[in-house]
Amino acid sequence: MLPTQTPSWTAPALPPAAKPQASRTQNEPLLPSEQYCPRVLPALLGTGDLTSLFLLNVFWVTNVTPLAAGGTASFTYWLIGGTLFFIPCSLALAQLAALFPSEGGIYAWTAHAFGPRWAFFVGICAWLPGVLSIVNAAAAFVSCLQALNPNWLATSWQQGLAIGGVLAFTALLSCQRTRRVQHILNAAAVFMGLATLLIGLCAVIWLAGGHSSATTFTDAANWRVVPFGSQTNVALLGSVVLALMGSDMPLAMGAEITNRRAIPRHLAWGTLLTLGGYLLFTFALLVVQGANAAASTVNPLLLVITTVDRVFGNVGGNMMALCLLFYFLMIPVFSAINKMPPP
Repeated sequence: MLPTQTPSWTAPALPPAAKPQASRTQNEPLLPSEQYCPRVLPALLGTGDLTSLFLLNVFWVTNVTPLAAGGTASFTYWLIGGTLFFIPCSLALAQLAALFPSEGGIYAWTAHAFGPRWAFFVGICAWLPGVLSIVNAAAAFVSCLQALNPNWLATSWQQGLAIGGVLAFTALLSCQRTRRVQHILNAAAVFMGLATLLIGLCAVIWLAGGHSSATTFTDAANWRVVPFGSQTNVALLGSVVLALMGSDMPLAMGAEITNRRAIPRHLAWGTLLTLGGYLLFTFALLVVQGANAAASTVNPLLLVITTVDRVFGNVGGNMMALCLLFYFLMIPVFSAINKMPPP
């Protein structure tokens, strides 16, 4: 009999898989992403990181102008959409992430609830708008440049070239180290916070300086929901729901979260900051510019910048433009690193 030989090399074993959560049944299998991703992806994201990603995906100031065109009724719809849609979604996300704190987010949740076929369908539905949002954010970056100077990027080919440049920059930055990219994304969220404070100060200084509000807030009839007739404003509800969608995207990176307590914390902070920011931007535009100006504008970001410009002059308007430029330049980066094809 030949002697038994010990192989000189063996493949290194991967770290043990994470134990299933207590909420799972014993016979419920783990998805491949739930087993593999925690072994190879570093846990880097905390509460502040997830909050920044939440804002980058949901808080788009381009959504404010169509709502401001509806006048004071927009506040009614913001409150309806916030209390009946946005806050319940955040509560549901907190519960789902507590039950299945894994990579994949909505894909993994749907797979456990309805099976892999529905998970694939839902994953495609969540992934495809994310790809389109990259181009949409790049177009918003171009709109912000045009707000600074209408002579810039005047032709279609120039705009297309600028959008292509933003996408190339996105591809380059999204390939860098995760922690380095996250620091830049956090800075973009801080810049948007400064922009929100700036637009809020515009409304306060405008009223404190003796200027009358461009919108009458005391007429209760203007706050009503009008579902039928020539004066219907129910379309504003669709704009509100669209503006508040996408809060689940940061949780698609569940394996990279350092502390599970960061999940409910970032959902609470993200929900409050997003709703507060939308209400503050809407209020400032209605006070300084009015609903008619919002309805007649072609470039939503131009209306925001001119609002600041009317109160603080060119310096304030340029500061707002720079904050918005940086913010919308970083949105495609987050979309690129987050909205990957479903497993």
